[in-house]
Amino acid sequence: RSPFEVAPPSREWSEALLGFAWLRHLRSAGLTLSRKNGRALVADWIALHGGSHPVSWEPSITARRVISWLAHSPLILQDADHGFYRSYLRSLSRQVRFLRRVYPIAEEGYPRLLIAIALTYAGLCMAGEQRLFQQSAKRLIQELRRQVLSDGGHISRNPGMLIEILADLLPLRQIFEARNVPAPAILSATIDRMIPMLRFFRLGDGALAQFNGMGATPADLLAAVLSHDDAHA
Repeated sequence: RSPFEVAPPSREWSEALLGFAWLRHLRSAGLTLSRKNGRALVADWIALHGGSHPVSWEPSITARRVISWLAHSPLILQDADHGFYRSYLRSLSRQVRFLRRVYPIAEEGYPRLLIAIALTYAGLCMAGEQRLFQQSAKRLIQELRRQVLSDGGHISRNPGMLIEILADLLPLRQIFEARNVPAPAILSATIDRMIPMLRFFRLGDGALAQFNGMGATPADLLAAVLSHDDAHA
């Protein structure tokens, strides 16, 4: 059975499945079978949840899925037939339209920032979306100004938010470079403020201080983010 037909054992499990961030593991495997499995699972989601689903189409989960599909499109589309390619693009376009529609009423804070990031990804990566890119870049700038404070901390004062946001902003900056599109100056400036604050929140054992909603530290993600800090500020 498809995992999208299984009753989820927890809300967290469902969010992780429907966000498709796990595609990175299939891509890292570098196997033909991994590509086929990734493509089959995307096709399953389109068939089973692509029309409507109460959890799949929550704005923040949709934003995470759009980012994942775009980031791992080489895995998904390599050796794909034309029918799947068209189905994938139709679904992706529909999800992007949904995010554009719900952005003004999205939940304040990180969920709205995540949508702005996802739409900026789409504007950069999808052909013929110059208008979307211009609009989403403006919204991204607005949300970064609103949510990332002058000391580099997130407005929620949750240390874990820094990891989540940096894990999306760092690849986004690389996409700007890859497309030869000048990135907004605030993007690099925000990253440069956030990484020292992330180091500030670390305790002696390397974990982040637990307050304002911070739970267990995702050590692998934290290490990946800090590997981009050349200054070690």
